[in-house]
Amino acid sequence: RFFWNKRSEEALYKSIDYFQQAIEKDPYYALAYAGLADSYAVMAISADLPAHEVFPKARAAATKAIELDDSLVEAHAAMLRIRSQYDWDWAGAEREYRRAIELNPNYPMSHIYYLSYLVAGGRVDEAVASVKRAQDLDPLSLVTNAVMARALFFAGRYDEAIEAAQKTLELDQNVFLARLILGRSYAKKGMFDAATDVFEQARKLPGGNSEATSLLAYTLAVSGRLSEARALLEEMNRLSTSRYVQPYDIAMVHAGLGDLDAAFEWLEKAFLDRNHQVPLIRAVPEFENIQSDPRFAYLVQRLGVAR
Repeated sequence: RFFWNKRSEEALYKSIDYFQQAIEKDPYYALAYAGLADSYAVMAISADLPAHEVFPKARAAATKAIELDDSLVEAHAAMLRIRSQYDWDWAGAEREYRRAIELNPNYPMSHIYYLSYLVAGGRVDEAVASVKRAQDLDPLSLVTNAVMARALFFAGRYDEAIEAAQKTLELDQNVFLARLILGRSYAKKGMFDAATDVFEQARKLPGGNSEATSLLAYTLAVSGRLSEARALLEEMNRLSTSRYVQPYDIAMVHAGLGDLDAAFEWLEKAFLDRNHQVPLIRAVPEFENIQSDPRFAYLVQRLGVAR
């Protein structure tokens, strides 16, 4: 769990190795399977790996944990995350959340993982309240504090998101998500120079991924620095020939540049890849300029998001 909390690709591989060692020593240790599920799920988010490579492994581990011990809150919380972020099984996600809360209402990650379900359904204020519950339970958690900033950002409460992100960074300057939310909030307030500075810093952090480059390019585009934005987009396209780059991140840059056809082309790829951010798209302000396009409504319809 120590390495899982670090969120970098190297640390996540270490966490997976340790959980697998625990399982080798005791094949009936349900808690290790739940930890393995959590680690694989984060790999799709923090390590720029395709969701279809790691989420099925996460599901298999969570399923095994539940088979071994149906009363384990960590297992049901992990399955909640999988149902909402990869399976897009909204009824299943709600069932797993209810079961996790029934087992232990004081496990913070259940409230954290519920965010995706709530934001996908347009219930952003409830998402903030859910994360606040987790924060009350574990006020010094870097993950919880960073996710609070994210929830506030989705709710359009940018000043509060900035405050929450800065609070997280006071605890640890290397929290990648907190830095991204800080930059995104600055950008939405028109503080483009501050935002680009933050994204440049995020690109240098250990455990970063293509999202920082995407957000930097997006911010450069909407602030009128089009040639710099296109140069970064070309950098991402070149990188994608040698390793996986999230199509969702490329779509965001195209949206910032006003290239709507290209934005939808890459969003379709992200949809087919089952990127965890696609179901949240109605709450993503960087895609506001494409929301009136009929293709956007069709995308949301196909997600079958909870309402």
